[in-house]
Amino acid sequence: MAQTMTVSSKGWVVIPKELREAYNITPGTKVQIVDYGESLQIIPVPEDPIAADSLEFTQTRKITASRPQKQTVPGRLG
Repeated sequence: MAQTMTVSSKGWVVIPKELREAYNITPGTKVQIVDYGESLQIIPVPEDPIAADSLEFTQTRKITASRPQKQTVPGRLG
């Protein structure tokens, strides 16, 4: 879903109500703005990032990054 918003003279952008509700963004919610070079992404920051990380990125509304593969020694398990 793409929506067009206008940036205010102070640099503010209003997140549409439908998106705030869908992503549980309420007054006081912290968000990160990530610059991907050609685009920006707004990501809600969990209140408890440690607990959120322990969910192993199972929430569908959370950006995921690939984690490094565990290196193994040939002939050894794990």
